[in-house]
This record gives sequence, structure tokens and C-alpha cells, in this order.
Amino acid sequence: MKSRSEEKQFIIYNIANGDLIILWHDIWCQSSPLMHNPQVVAEIHLPLDANVSQLILDGRWSNIVDNLNNITLREDIKNTPINSHLREDRLIWKPYPSGQFSASNAYKVLSPIRPKVRWQRMVWGNYSKEILIGIKFVLGIAYDTRSSNRELSSLLRLCKRGAQIGDIYASFICASLDAIWKERNARRLKNNSKPVAVVLSRIIREMRVYLHIQISVLQDSPESRSLCQSLGTGYGGVIQDGHGTVIEAYSGSGGIQLVIFQELKAIEIGLIRCHELEVQDIEMESDSLWAIQIIKNVVDTP
Repeated sequence: MKSRSEEKQFIIYNIANGDLIILWHDIWCQSSPLMHNPQVVAEIHLPLDANVSQLILDGRWSNIVDNLNNITLREDIKNTPINSHLREDRLIWKPYPSGQFSASNAYKVLSPIRPKVRWQRMVWGNYSKEILIGIKFVLGIAYDTRSSNRELSSLLRLCKRGAQIGDIYASFICASLDAIWKERNARRLKNNSKPVAVVLSRIIREMRVYLHIQISVLQDSPESRSLCQSLGTGYGGVIQDGHGTVIEAYSGSGGIQLVIFQELKAIEIGLIRCHELEVQDIEMESDSLWAIQIIKNVVDTP
């Protein structure tokens, strides 16, 4: 909020008895708090927490005011009306029709009006909504779309579920917002843009890798099965000859909802296919160190 010296144009202090108005800090008389005027401080010997009521006697300004040497201050105070018919002091907030102070209204009034930047709607709006709709489809979730606030709140509630699937949802939402922000920067700084489909594809690809690396055991649930199906999480591999020429590629999904299971399944299917193809000399490679360690009995099977 802006300084008190800028309040004066928006606030009227309606004095009844002065009990609720702070003498030194509220702008009830001059255009700034009295404590900012050294001459006033030198003349009025009252504590910093004093109220205006200490200058009022029987509904009139007291002799303390009459005896002030500062003529300007004396006249300013005496020209400030005392409405003794009121039960208590009132603060009237002029920008609001009822005069009732509102923090939200005060924020709007006292905040500077800033023009929208030219890139304000570059990404946030329909573009971001399409991204989130795509992620919603991948995750198989439903959320409140009646307004932007409801939409964000419902997404955050999904992320706070506490179970593993909640953490996965949170990772997806974070990845989506990161992608949207990067798209905004690319448009603003590099004059470059990507279609929604491309950005969605990248998010899904990166999240597929994330799940393989970060989550060793995916807890079985309707949500996790739907997620695996949407992401295409499963096993796959390539069989090549000694010159690197591809003989066969294979892929599949299903079975136990464990990432390490899918890694081991890829190796098993590869060995079975080599046997069926009567390949005698086999060299096996895997990007999963854990799977290799399990095969070599270095670590226990989960």
C-alpha cells in the first residue's frame, strides 16, 4: 500500500469523540501525519500512542488547541468538525459508495494502473488451456473448469492426494507449467513458437522418462493403469546383427505395474526371440543398471 501521505485524498475521518483516531499517525487534520511536523511535536506534549480525544473537552477543541503558537495548525484543527451526535468515530473510504473500507477496493485504488504488455496473451489463455486439456486427457482426470481459479484449485487438490499418484499428478502439472512458460519466453524473446501438439508430445515424452527413472514401483490402481496405458509405458527392444543391422524390433505392455518389471520383461522377450531366431552368440545391452544387477544377483529382486 502507498504511504499514509497519499491516503488523504481517499479517506475522511469523521470525528465523534476522537477515541478511535490516533493523534500522531492518522491523517485526520493536515495533509500528512502530525508526527512528521517538528513544530507540532515541539508544541503538543502528548505520547505517541495518544488519541485525538485528548485534544477534545466537552465536545469542543480544548485549550491545548487554543494555546498553540502554530497559527496554521491551530486553525486547521479548529476547522476540523467534531460531530458529537455520532456514537463513535468513523473512517469514510471515499472510493467505495457505502464509505465502508475494503482491502480489495483499496488495493485497486492505490495500485498503479499498468498497461498490459504486448506478450500478455501470447501463451496464457487458450494456448495454456489446450495444454492442460491434453494433460487432463493423458492423466484421465476430471476437474472443475467453470473458471480459471476453480480449475487451478481443483488441479492442486489432485496433487495433494498424498499417495504416489498425487506426486505423479504434481510432476505432470509442474512439467506443463514449465513448458508453457518456456513457450512464452520463446515467443517473446526469440519470436519462435511451437504448436500445442508438439509441446504436449514433449511433455509426455519427458514424463515417460521421468517415471522410468524416478519411480521404481508404480502402485497398482485404476489411475496408475490408465496412466501407463496413456503414456505407453511398457517394454521394448531391438535385435541387431553383428554389423548393427536391425533384425527385429519388438514392444509390448501389461503385467505387473513395476518399472523394473518392464525392463526385465524387455530382456526376457529379447532373449526368447533370439532363441526362436536361432541366434547363437548373444550380446545383451540394457539402459537399466538395476535390471543388469538383478540378473547378475548383485541385488535382490523387489
